[in-house]
Amino acid sequence: MPAPNLRPAQDELAQLAAFQRRHRVSLLSVVCIELAGVARLKQQMGDAPALRLLHQHEQVLRDLLAGFPGGLEVSSGNGAFFLVFEKPSDAVKFALELDVRVALLGKKVGQALQERVGVHVGEVLVEVSDAAEGAGPVQGLNGIQVDICQAVLSLAAPGQVLMTRFAYDSARQALRVGTGAGGDEFAWANHGDYQAKGFDESLEICEVAPRNRMPLRAPAGNDRIQRVAGGPDLTEITRPIADAPFLARVRGARRNERNAARTGAAVVAFVGALFLVFQFLDGASYDWAYALKSTVPVADVVIVAMDDDAHRDLRQETSRLWSRNLHAQLVDRLTAAGAKAIGFDVHFDSPAASEMEKEGYVESSGDRALRLAFERSGRVVLGAALEENGVKPPSPLFRKPGRWGLVEWAPDPSSPIRQPIHAQGDVATFSEALAGLAGQQAPPRPEGAWLNYYGPPGTIRHLKYSSALSASDIPANLISNKIVLVGEAALLPPARDRFASPYPRWRGAEINGVEVNATAYLNRVRGDWLRRLPWWVELPLVLLFGVALGYALVFLEPPKAVAFGLAGALAIGVGATTQVWFTKVWFPWLVPAAVQLPLGVLWAVIVRTRLVSETDRQLRRALATHPRGHAAAVAAPSGVPSGATPPAAADSRDGTLIQSPEESARAAARFAVPPVPDHRMIRCIGKGAYGEVWVAEDIIGEFKAVKIIRRAAFANQAPFEREFRGLQKFTPISRSHPSLVHILHVGRNDETGFIYYIMEAGDDAASGQSIVPESYVPRSMGTDVERHGSIGLARVLQYGIEIGEAVAHLHRHGLIHRDIKPGNIIFVNDRPKLADIGLVTDIAAPGQEVTYIGTQGYMPPEGHGTPSADVFSLGKLLYVALTARSVQNFPDVPDGLAGAAPASLVGDFVGVLRRACEQAQPRRYQTAEEFVEGLRAIQSRLPGGGAP
Repeated sequence: MPAPNLRPAQDELAQLAAFQRRHRVSLLSVVCIELAGVARLKQQMGDAPALRLLHQHEQVLRDLLAGFPGGLEVSSGNGAFFLVFEKPSDAVKFALELDVRVALLGKKVGQALQERVGVHVGEVLVEVSDAAEGAGPVQGLNGIQVDICQAVLSLAAPGQVLMTRFAYDSARQALRVGTGAGGDEFAWANHGDYQAKGFDESLEICEVAPRNRMPLRAPAGNDRIQRVAGGPDLTEITRPIADAPFLARVRGARRNERNAARTGAAVVAFVGALFLVFQFLDGASYDWAYALKSTVPVADVVIVAMDDDAHRDLRQETSRLWSRNLHAQLVDRLTAAGAKAIGFDVHFDSPAASEMEKEGYVESSGDRALRLAFERSGRVVLGAALEENGVKPPSPLFRKPGRWGLVEWAPDPSSPIRQPIHAQGDVATFSEALAGLAGQQAPPRPEGAWLNYYGPPGTIRHLKYSSALSASDIPANLISNKIVLVGEAALLPPARDRFASPYPRWRGAEINGVEVNATAYLNRVRGDWLRRLPWWVELPLVLLFGVALGYALVFLEPPKAVAFGLAGALAIGVGATTQVWFTKVWFPWLVPAAVQLPLGVLWAVIVRTRLVSETDRQLRRALATHPRGHAAAVAAPSGVPSGATPPAAADSRDGTLIQSPEESARAAARFAVPPVPDHRMIRCIGKGAYGEVWVAEDIIGEFKAVKIIRRAAFANQAPFEREFRGLQKFTPISRSHPSLVHILHVGRNDETGFIYYIMEAGDDAASGQSIVPESYVPRSMGTDVERHGSIGLARVLQYGIEIGEAVAHLHRHGLIHRDIKPGNIIFVNDRPKLADIGLVTDIAAPGQEVTYIGTQGYMPPEGHGTPSADVFSLGKLLYVALTARSVQNFPDVPDGLAGAAPASLVGDFVGVLRRACEQAQPRRYQTAEEFVEGLRAIQSRLPGGGAP
């Protein structure tokens, strides 16, 4: 059999070429899929049944693939498949949906079936077996990109979808935009750097999963690809937890989070119980229930008010007792008008019994007139007071058995009367006596009854005392067959018998005592008292609410916790103050709403803030120190040969792997911060494959950006030296053009294995050059697009011209950048500048082989070697800036991006980008100057004729 070759078979090449032309892509998303446990299935089921199951599995995959026009099956066999897709987002959706369908197939046949999936983006070749004809059977995909995808697949556990960073970024952006809901359907995690055997540079391994599978755990590594010592990027690993569904966050919580949640639960529950037991908010909860209550009409009770007008009209001094002759006249008048019962909330406590027993006592004319009026009426109930030293009854001259009772009263007039007074031995209450006299069978008052006010002060009809004395002023049906209560209602000092109202001040600040007694009477005869939940119901509810709230809020980010607290307090308040008027049951709702919720939110904010600070401190310590016996959260290699001693042993206390001294030294070298003369290193603000960027403060207090490149981060010396050569070439010209980032100083220490260089600090994404190091986020074209979406045609043109001129300046000095992308365009004083010059190198000579290096999606098919390759990257950059879409969507432009410019102008601009990004290098703009001229021609046609 002839040896395989890597020359594409004509048929398969045509198929792939047609596929690429149809989807207008230069890169393909490679998907390696493997059905987990095929050997186990064959052992359990037998060869023939297992083979049938594999055929069913193939059919499931192909049926699903038919629904993805951008997907193509290249090869398959024994439960393994190689597929290619136009877009990484399609590859991800396909993988996740396939996992669901395969699981359903497994349930159908009684087997636990799961897929292992690896996704990568790159250019691939089709391997054929007939070297002579070039048209033999396809053996599968091949090339370095396939090797990378297979290495990623080898890391995946059953049910796990892993991918490289470029596929991750592209798929995540596309799916977050596509869902229209922030990508909430999926969970995403970056598991950090892994080193594959045979590769110079490490790979960032990422994961996607349905959100109900949170938390996502970093794969362990194996003999083919191992996790880089030193631990994962904490920011990337913890971010999916923050975005995860609530229950997933709780399940994936760390021990310190769980401890903080338990403490919060105990504190919130205990404080709530304390407020409940000591009744700190009982009165306020009762009063605020009236804030939303509607007024209930009252027609069967009338109040005759001894108000300020009556005092004036009838010449009664406010500081003295009223004339009893007037009261006698009123009784006669009300009796004649047909009142069912008359209640006096007036204390007729004189003459006292002792006075009446004195020799020579003579009944006054007023007393005699009032006594006779009471006797003629036979329908009068008198009020008695309950004082600290006991009951103060009416005078024996007036009181009759069953015709007097205790009026409602509160020791502090500034507090509302909330609970009705209780009978004292044989002495009934005023409301009981009224109901008995009126012959009304009132239902028994429930235990723990509270007054149910029917409306704000004045809701019960008030009749002027002077009007009640005049027959002509009383309508025929106003008094007849009704209960009439007489009492003080004066407002002018010295006002007596007035109490605070439970209603909010805007609905009435004070209520007179006679209206309180009328309310108590109506509550009794109607049976509509308010009832409070028993303590043995309230206390468990408050405790349970406190435990659940204090525990759960810890797992919410501070803004969400605050929003939940506000919404929860509002919901409890509205719900509690509304339901009470339907159920007539109330409880101290301010305990959960005003105590437990704020306390829980405060605790959650403190805990989350401290956790974030602690994570930041841990990362700084890991980066800034060289600890002895460094412990790193790396996973043990699964491919350690039998009998060999693994490089690290698991600590059974927390699952952390303790590294050997040699590994510790390498990890410390990878993360230690080198000394930068006259600069204080403050915070790491960015990390990539070739190093990290720190914000630093120089000796005169100005902020600078410092990039650190570590020899320990690379498998060999070549990438390290390539970075240094780029600095050597770029630094001398960096300050010769306004759109090149200025390199201020370069340092190198071969003994410790570091290169660093100091740059001008870019604008903060929110505050420009007003930099606060602790919150500093450098502004780049990538952050602009992420925060604001499309930046508009006018700005894209202006930025493109400025960056294009900088690229042309670089080319005139015989250099190419090789990594032009949104993240490498920073802003300084609002001007875009070309940054990240680690890949800068000499322009390749004709026929010289070039290294295929750069960022996937921005690299031309021939690789970076000529000025036109940078033009290709620049065109892709401007496409992303205009559309805010993944570079994989080039050159599709959604509608509505024209803004103030005509749609035809946008179309012409896209035409310029198409030419810049031609797949065939000869048809592309050959120089950056030509590209800039094309942009200027479009810019001159903008409304207004120029830059924004």
